[in-house]
Amino acid sequence: LWAYITAFIPAVWNGVNGWFPFLERILWTAALTIPFDVRDSSIDSKSIKTLPHLLGARNSIFIAHAFLWLSFATLVLYFGLPLPATFLLFCFFATVIIIANHRFGDLYYSFFIEGLPWLLLGLVALLPYL
Repeated sequence: LWAYITAFIPAVWNGVNGWFPFLERILWTAALTIPFDVRDSSIDSKSIKTLPHLLGARNSIFIAHAFLWLSFATLVLYFGLPLPATFLLFCFFATVIIIANHRFGDLYYSFFIEGLPWLLLGLVALLPYL
């Protein structure tokens, strides 16, 4: 629903094919939410079928990275974001996801992982100057 409302509808409203923005938003959102599932896997009930419970924490982070880099490819190839700046930013994103650990407190998750979209917004805002 989030991807549909924030990406597909605005794209179609502006006369653009909405599937690539929709796909990018799903991949990006999934990449950022999987670390939260990994963090919470130790306190979640085993009856809750999350990726970390089904595949393990390490494989879940691997999937988060796959989603992150597919999102990167969509942003660069479809939306035309500059490759060098976007690549560096996504390397930082990947690092934040790699070092995410259930031992880190809420501050790490609230500040670093939830703050990543603001950095992407900053990149888009700086596009005219790149």
